[in-house]
Amino acid sequence: MNRSLNRFLLALLTIVTSIIWGCASVPKEIVELSYTMGQDLEVLQMSYRSLIQAHFNGLRAQREDFLNNHLIPKFIENYLFIYKTTA
Repeated sequence: MNRSLNRFLLALLTIVTSIIWGCASVPKEIVELSYTMGQDLEVLQMSYRSLIQAHFNGLRAQREDFLNNHLIPKFIENYLFIYKTTA
């Protein structure tokens, strides 16, 4: 009989302890910090996207500048030179 009472008390103690220690409260500052970090991450992602877009727009502008001011005029010049020498 004593043995079953000890088991019962041990089980009861375990349940009470897990209820007491298992219930935790979160300070409201943590919730605010999590919300603020979420907003900051959105802003960071938007700024990263705009940085990447600006970089690729710059590359596109360089490529178009090279084509329009260097490659195409030289190509036309060479084409006309070949056309004149063969005609």
